[in-house]
Amino acid sequence: MLLETFLQLDAWILSLLFFVFMVLAWWLGQIAGERNPSGGGESSRIEDAGIALFGLLLAFSFSNAANRYENRKSHLSEDAIAIGDFATTASALDGALPHQIHEELIQYVKQRLEYGQMKLEDPKWSAMVAEGRTIQDRIWKLVQRAIREQNTPSIHNSLLKGFNGMTMAHDNRHFGVQNHAPGDILLMLVFLGLYATFVMGKGYIEKEKKRSPWIRVISYSLLISLVFAIMIDLEQPRKGLMRVSQAPMKDLLNNLSKEN
Repeated sequence: MLLETFLQLDAWILSLLFFVFMVLAWWLGQIAGERNPSGGGESSRIEDAGIALFGLLLAFSFSNAANRYENRKSHLSEDAIAIGDFATTASALDGALPHQIHEELIQYVKQRLEYGQMKLEDPKWSAMVAEGRTIQDRIWKLVQRAIREQNTPSIHNSLLKGFNGMTMAHDNRHFGVQNHAPGDILLMLVFLGLYATFVMGKGYIEKEKKRSPWIRVISYSLLISLVFAIMIDLEQPRKGLMRVSQAPMKDLLNNLSKEN
């Protein structure tokens, strides 16, 4: 629980802490190397493996974070497309039902827009999800009514498929937005990053002290922290800079409003 709370912090605050700890780890490694000169110089194979493992885990974690971000974008587009397809099918019904379904869909899209901008830790999150399912239930009752009254039987199969596609797109988006890297993996990444920097400091060659290493150390730590910040930002869908655009849902709302 403590780890999950820690990961809810802003990505750039976490990256700043990571940067500070990396510089501190290098400094501690340098002290350890000075106290044990025989252990300095070239890193052992185990230490080299630790550094390589950090690079591998960083690349793997960043790649997965980028994939999850792209999946969230796809889920939003699929959500908007599914609603639009169902609206088109429902418009072929006779009588007052198309208008009633159309009105419910407008409310549903507005709810989806608000849902897309709400933070996952917001106390109203559960109520927002429940509201979306309530609107779905109202639309389902209208679909049942159309089938019961034999309203345009030729499109009933398409109507059911459209409704099922809309609810499936809702669920995919709902569960997709909550999909992120386990906290244990991120914690391991931090520990390996600190270990790699410590090893670099420990292996600092004595004769190189004539040239200050701090510029190189700070540059390295800054670059790693920047990659870490972007990765965490990608893992936090409703925070930071890397947010999924709501443009598909806004366009859908505009189109439904014009048809009203």
